[in-house]
Amino acid sequence: MKKKRKRNVELEKEWEKAAAVFEAPGIEALKGSRLLSTLETRRLLGPSRTKLVSIRVPESELEAVKEIAEKHGRKYQHLIVHALGNFLDQYLDSAMSKKKSA
Repeated sequence: MKKKRKRNVELEKEWEKAAAVFEAPGIEALKGSRLLSTLETRRLLGPSRTKLVSIRVPESELEAVKEIAEKHGRKYQHLIVHALGNFLDQYLDSAMSKKKSA
C-alpha cells in the first residue's frame, strides 16, 4: 500500500510540474520559443532515419566515388551519404547567413 501511495505522490508532483509550464511565466517563455531550422535540427540531432532512394549517377562519377571510398576503407554508399550531408550543412548555413543579413 505504501508503494502505491508513494507512486501517486510522485505522479502528482509530475503533474504539478507539467502544469506550471502553462502558468504566466511559463507561457511567456513559450511565446518566445520558435521552431528550429533544418540546419539547427541537423546539428542538434544529427542525421535522421535513413530511407532507400534510387538515383542515376554518371558512371565516371560513381567510379570516382568508389575509388575514393576504397582508399579510405569505406563503402561508397557511406561516402555519398556523407557528401550529401556536407552539402546540406553548407547550403543551409549559407541560406541562414543570407536570411540574417537581409
